[in-house]
Amino acid sequence: MRVVQQNCKWKKLVLFVILCLLVSCLLFFGWRPRGDRVAHRPLFFPEAGSVRFLPSSMAYVDALRIPAKYKKLQEFTLHVVFAPNDFELKGFRPILTIHDGQDAKQLIVWNWGRSIIVMNGDDYDGKKKWSRIVSTNQLQVGIPTLLSVVSSSRGTFLYLDGVLVSKKLRWRLSAPLDGIKSTLIMGNSMYGVHGWVGELFAVQFLAGASTSERIAMNYHTWKMTGRLHDEAAKSLFYYEFFQGDDGVVCDLSPNSNDLVLSESPLLFKHYFFQSSKQNVYSQYFRKDALRNLLGFVPWGIVVSLWLGCFCSLRPLFRCVVVTASGFGLSFCIELVQAWIPGRVSSLIDLFHNTLGSFLGCLFVMVFQVFYLKYSSLKLNSLSKKRP
Repeated sequence: MRVVQQNCKWKKLVLFVILCLLVSCLLFFGWRPRGDRVAHRPLFFPEAGSVRFLPSSMAYVDALRIPAKYKKLQEFTLHVVFAPNDFELKGFRPILTIHDGQDAKQLIVWNWGRSIIVMNGDDYDGKKKWSRIVSTNQLQVGIPTLLSVVSSSRGTFLYLDGVLVSKKLRWRLSAPLDGIKSTLIMGNSMYGVHGWVGELFAVQFLAGASTSERIAMNYHTWKMTGRLHDEAAKSLFYYEFFQGDDGVVCDLSPNSNDLVLSESPLLFKHYFFQSSKQNVYSQYFRKDALRNLLGFVPWGIVVSLWLGCFCSLRPLFRCVVVTASGFGLSFCIELVQAWIPGRVSSLIDLFHNTLGSFLGCLFVMVFQVFYLKYSSLKLNSLSKKRP
């Protein structure tokens, strides 16, 4: 009897140690930032007048100071001098974003391979059929390019190096400046997960629509002097990267919107238990679902065995307890993921983790049923053989 009790005690201890290790592994992989794990402050080169962004870099102005008369801006001009350094990165890579807390209103300049996309909103895959203005396959690695976007009553116009390359008449972009707080972000997204790789040389946002002649003059001035020609007095923010101090680049406009070169990507917005917008037939979705499902099967197995050491619960009740414990652990992981760069707090992940716990418990119960049947049959056969 003592031997049986001692074996049971050791079994409880071993299962408890395995359970602790399992929790540690699940928390580590659940809370580990994805992507480039090394955070980088954007590299500042005042002698070259540029800021270089790496995959985990970000620069921002937390709250833009905008004069009241420009809060509901109808026409504007945006100049960005940039040089992309990596076309191998997949997906949208934001160069500049103005965000007021609503994804549907954000103004964003994306770099996609050799193309530039400027749009409002969050219609990233184009399924909503929202308008956007695009310059396709005209960028070159490491070559500085002056991008000028003009939004006016006549439409929206996109220029590269002073030349009109795309236009949309009777449609214009909007600048989300009339909210409680508007945030400016460069080199990354609001969620700190889509780092752009390249250099910025100048950024200027002007009230009013510049003419084609003025944009051409602006390009020639920048080509000759390395500085933009449009007047700073009309700028809502204006950065040229020839001088800065302690990770801050001074705003050359009258509004003092100094740009902070962040030590690491920040999350300016958090999503809790986001419903999946991925294609359920995609390879990435299947891999992610399988990873989340199988990751919690060991949890269901170990918790089920551990509970069996303390009390003999009915199969249904044991299954409910084990599944609820998996749900609780997954809930905590997904909740914290809303603050972790590169991670997404997802309802579908919560579902797959909970299902994995249930399958683990189900596996133990089925195994125990078959094991008991096998043991009883073996005992019966042995008893029949005895004289």
